[in-house]
Amino acid sequence: MFEKNGFIQTLDYYVLSHTCKFLQTYQHLAVPRLSVNLSGVTMLQEDVVERVMEILNQYQVVPAQIDLEITETAFVANSAIQASLKALQHMGFTISIDDFGTGVSSLSRLRYMDLDTLKIDREFIIDALDDKRGNSILNHVIEIAKDLDLETVAEGIETADQLNYLREIGCDVGQGFYYARPMPEAVFVVSCEKLTQEGKC
Repeated sequence: MFEKNGFIQTLDYYVLSHTCKFLQTYQHLAVPRLSVNLSGVTMLQEDVVERVMEILNQYQVVPAQIDLEITETAFVANSAIQASLKALQHMGFTISIDDFGTGVSSLSRLRYMDLDTLKIDREFIIDALDDKRGNSILNHVIEIAKDLDLETVAEGIETADQLNYLREIGCDVGQGFYYARPMPEAVFVVSCEKLTQEGKC
């Protein structure tokens, strides 16, 4: 609905602003790179690169601290989007394709996408443990990503079995309820402070 009425742009820039404000406020923490989603509608705007950089400059945040997540549909929808993503990447942002496997793109299109990280949809993870074909597909997706020098992130990890399997087949990063559920900012800060003190963040 927000994409149809245009409000998604306001929401996208609000989230980016809040993320940058967080990074500025908690500079003393060893906070890892934070990911921010940008919709295809926002990416289609001619001034998207300028507006993104204005927000980062306002909070004195460098692009390397932000990972921009774009759906695979947006990647292939318009050449202007790809041009903007390339410009942002050159400025130092990392670019991720989110929920890979749920959209309309094929593996062959990966060679035309300027990105750094492939985020594999949770359905791939579920199928890999329950189905031989799903297992084979996931293995090959990770192999192809590695051949293209892409970082791989598995979404929706909920069990130790899933985590161990993904480690065995060489997936780089995992995210999901197995690690943590969504939490308020204050709780996240406390967790980061603890991990920073332990040298794990």
